[in-house]
Amino acid sequence: MTIDLIDGNDIYQVSTQFSGRYSSSFLKAIPNTTASMAVRLLPWSMIDKNDPTKKVTGITLYQESSNGWYKIPPYYTKNEPKDLPQMKQVTIKGKTVWDDFEMMDFLFKNAQNCYLHTIIKGSITTEVTHTTGTQDEDLPF
Repeated sequence: MTIDLIDGNDIYQVSTQFSGRYSSSFLKAIPNTTASMAVRLLPWSMIDKNDPTKKVTGITLYQESSNGWYKIPPYYTKNEPKDLPQMKQVTIKGKTVWDDFEMMDFLFKNAQNCYLHTIIKGSITTEVTHTTGTQDEDLPF
């Protein structure tokens, strides 16, 4: 997933894997933003407090208001998933893994169709593109 941030004549590009915590945390929070207000992205990474061998990552969104910057909570949560498709366990080559394609596709389309194409914050316009893989990725055949 690539996010283009346009500020006057300057263009900044933020890229992350489409299937991952950075993308999902960003896309889960976007519905709670206000289109007419500036948004800041704060990527983070920390050690999982329940399993120190795991790293937890995400992006927190902050939005400007008359009282300063405040944290945007996710619209879709574990306790209130609303209509968000859940990940599914699938078996690939004998190994059981979690598949998040339906969830991520839903989040992306929801953000793109309802929010991101209209978000204009001062002089910043945000657009998102959906990519599945890289040019250097091996083909499956």
